[in-house]
Amino acid sequence: MLRPATQDDLPTLHIIRNAAQDSLIQTGSLQVLSGIECVEHYMLFSSLQLGPIGMCRLDPRAPSHIEPWLSPRPDIYLSSLIVHPKFQSRGLGKQLVSELQVLGKSMALDVWAGNDKLQRWYQHLGWKHVATVQEGDHDQTYDVAVYVWP
Repeated sequence: MLRPATQDDLPTLHIIRNAAQDSLIQTGSLQVLSGIECVEHYMLFSSLQLGPIGMCRLDPRAPSHIEPWLSPRPDIYLSSLIVHPKFQSRGLGKQLVSELQVLGKSMALDVWAGNDKLQRWYQHLGWKHVATVQEGDHDQTYDVAVYVWP
């Protein structure tokens, strides 16, 4: 079940985010997940049997460096999707994305261009690659692959 997060969910969102960050560090990833300061734009994904298992952040606009590649402009920018590491590889991320797709809104997202596995996963779920763009600042830049749905 996917629902908007409430202020009472903030500790749960932090637990899921921190567990995911710890898992990334353990695998040698340099990715740093953004902090969660308020629940605005966050959705909590729960299972009746397992409780809270994931979350996502849905923003009304894509970042400015990505927006030129999106025509028409999507309704939602999926800026974060996290399944708690202890629940990964069970098809729950796919279920979360499916629940987002049922909303019937156009969506966009970006992933690090070097993450071929994640790109294939989104493509398998029906997302279409529309561009690869540079992200970062003058000190450090990297490429991100931009996807849209439908």
